[in-house]
Amino acid sequence: MSFVQLSSSQGSRIPVASQDVFFTAPCLSDNLQQLSKTRLYSTFKGIDRRYLSQSIHKFLKYNQRCLNFLDISATISGIDPEVALSFATGRYIGAIPLRSPANGKQVGDFLVYPRFSGGKTLFAQMTRMLIMLQEHIEPEYLDTIPLASGGVVRPPHYFDAVKYCEAYHLAVKENWVKFRSQPRVHPYPKASTNWQRYAEKEHDSRNKLLYPSRDNMLSHQHVEWQQCRYVFELAKRVLDDTSTPASVRYPIRDLVHALSIKTQHIVPVAVEKFVVHAADPPTIKRLKEQGNVFLFRTSQETGAWRIDIAALFEKYVQHILGGIVRELPATFHRNPRFTSRGFLPSWGLRYLEPDALIETQDMSIAVDAKYKAHFYSRNQTSTTLRETHREDLHQMLAYCSFSSAKDKAGMLFYPADSFSSQAFHYTNQYNGTRNEIIIVGLPFEAEIKPETRQSLWSLMNGLIKPEAS
Repeated sequence: MSFVQLSSSQGSRIPVASQDVFFTAPCLSDNLQQLSKTRLYSTFKGIDRRYLSQSIHKFLKYNQRCLNFLDISATISGIDPEVALSFATGRYIGAIPLRSPANGKQVGDFLVYPRFSGGKTLFAQMTRMLIMLQEHIEPEYLDTIPLASGGVVRPPHYFDAVKYCEAYHLAVKENWVKFRSQPRVHPYPKASTNWQRYAEKEHDSRNKLLYPSRDNMLSHQHVEWQQCRYVFELAKRVLDDTSTPASVRYPIRDLVHALSIKTQHIVPVAVEKFVVHAADPPTIKRLKEQGNVFLFRTSQETGAWRIDIAALFEKYVQHILGGIVRELPATFHRNPRFTSRGFLPSWGLRYLEPDALIETQDMSIAVDAKYKAHFYSRNQTSTTLRETHREDLHQMLAYCSFSSAKDKAGMLFYPADSFSSQAFHYTNQYNGTRNEIIIVGLPFEAEIKPETRQSLWSLMNGLIKPEAS
């Protein structure tokens, strides 16, 4: 299989299989390169070139379920024969298989990769970020035909390997032993003596005082622990593979080496799926569950899949903001809930939940993280941007309404290439109440830059201790 470098409109370049990938794009992008009629003719072989627009409509209809799953919208521009097709991506990353409008056969996969990766390594930075945040985000799958590009666009398997090794490390500390039945020979009879075997050999005077039996002994060499060791060897093989990014492989290399030495006496036994027992210790349950995730992705062909990168961005904001607030005279609450009381219609909201709440003696600051392209599109003006900002703003003002302070504050975080912040306020001219809103563009990176952290610290210090600023 040959590989080529495909470029997105942002200039990032990623290696993909030329005959298996239909289109690649970063998430949160609405200004992607159009597919010209020449490209569409070469891809949709066998269509009637006089009515290209009809073929494109048929193509979108065939693949509407998959496109909706990955939050991809399409736009057709021009009239026959000068027709072009363009796409816009949303908050999901992942891959979907696509079918040709000519014959329904597979024409390749549509891959959406993390915007912050720059296309250098598709999911390496996301994996490092998940490890840093100590989070696990399980991909969602759609029942479709297998992806044509296979392992090129599969969810990052090495992340599952890292998580399994970490769970294996905690399980080793558990000193997990179980009873194991082993054949033994004793110089005296026991309750477990196998008298039938004894009778077969006792005619020989040398065997008169040799009593065969099966003894139950506590041991590490039981089947379930041996199965765990087998999966550990599989995970180690994935991490040792040259396709695993060095930034993922090297930080865990010493831990994997130490675990290999510590459990080298355990004989591996093959397993297809772990059985989780109610009596298993909590660390063993987590190990088996993670092992099943690892084994599933090893053995299954991958269909359409997606990961909600917005959930990861929320955890990222909580992580970096929580670390800064701990250094200031304030209290940080993750995902506080403002519950409702009284009669609610079936479509009513039972609670409101900002991503974080920062409280001081005099004020409270509501925080909400939005994985949207606002800071990537600051120089553009569109109805969509205006309406989505209106929704975010009204949601933030609703959170601020729970503060008893006269002057209220809220923070909206968006991903951005570099740190920046803008503040504005809305004032009630009748009672003097003021709502201050700070919009923050936060770089979404696996390694938090010192200047980013310092800028955010200065912003938070000015909000929490305004007299110091």
